[in-house]
Amino acid sequence: MNLTEKALKSPISVAVGVGLIVVLGIVSLIRLPVQLFPDIEEPVITVFTGWRAAAPTEVESELLEPQEQALRGLPGLQEIQSFANAGGAFINLEFAIGTDMGRTLIEVISRMNQLPPLPRDADAPRISLGENGGGGPNETLSWFFVQLKPGTPGPVENYRREVEELFRSRVESIPGVGTINVNAGAPDELRIEFDPYRAAELGVPIPAIASVAGSADDVSGSFAELGRRQYTLRFAGRYRPMPSVTEFPNFSRLNELMIVGPVKVRSACSHHLCPILGRIWIGIMPNEHSNLIGLSKYARICDWIMSRPQIQEEAVTMLADELQMRVKPDGLGIVMEADHFCMHWRGVKDDESMMTNSVMRGAFLKDANLRREFLSLLSKKI
Repeated sequence: MNLTEKALKSPISVAVGVGLIVVLGIVSLIRLPVQLFPDIEEPVITVFTGWRAAAPTEVESELLEPQEQALRGLPGLQEIQSFANAGGAFINLEFAIGTDMGRTLIEVISRMNQLPPLPRDADAPRISLGENGGGGPNETLSWFFVQLKPGTPGPVENYRREVEELFRSRVESIPGVGTINVNAGAPDELRIEFDPYRAAELGVPIPAIASVAGSADDVSGSFAELGRRQYTLRFAGRYRPMPSVTEFPNFSRLNELMIVGPVKVRSACSHHLCPILGRIWIGIMPNEHSNLIGLSKYARICDWIMSRPQIQEEAVTMLADELQMRVKPDGLGIVMEADHFCMHWRGVKDDESMMTNSVMRGAFLKDANLRREFLSLLSKKI
């Protein structure tokens, strides 16, 4: 006797069974959780590194390239996506299904900790599981696009102010809305105008002004906030990555004081964009594990750091950090003296004042005799 014959002989049992199935289905349907955008865990790790208002070219050279090199070859890695934006770098690592993400996260953190030091004003990398910093692919609930109607003058970027001041404030007042981001092309530029008659009166030739402005690297200059609007300030010029430096092992185990200088440098005051002309002396106390670099490489590193608008105190510290990382000496001493034309041309107009500052690391800081020898040799050269 098959199932059909049994069902025909017992219609009440069949009706009861069908009713139970319907009731259980309705109960399950009522209790089934419903979510507009369900959380889907993907094998993704994100790395975000903020760097003030640094330009994308600068971010790519100093942050993205070293991080990408360190993260390649991770077990189970299928795709790596990198984005260089004004003010930060974002890396998205996508792994194969079934990858042990806990162990992989530890490996990513370990590799990031082995990278060279970040730029001084860059933030520590934020590493998290999940796309978009752990928010998942559904972090953004809704997108709104603004387009111009036919006959509306100007590009759509010109209406960013109206969107931020009118639309954004109204949407943020809606209960449950967290944050709103407005993307509308590049931010406004900062233009610097000079008085040619005043420049002629001060004896500053126009080609010199153009040279200083044109040689300014594409580096950050912080943010300026006006009301609800935020502007990115930077020196829009050509960014040059760190010059390649050939390093040699210290096979001869040199451990005597070496002094390089004076290295002539030029820069511009980041406050007033007035020229800075100076000289730098570098003292190195190597050890058997130090890397030796060519004499011209010291000048190249100095020029690379000083060719952007700087503050002298910060520039000398940046130079010390770079040399400490590359040479790895027992001791490092740097002395810089410079003329600041913002003192010559502005305010008190004192054309005799100079600034001299120093940075001492390692043995130069601990050994007074070594420091005295270094400074005494400089006194004969100044």
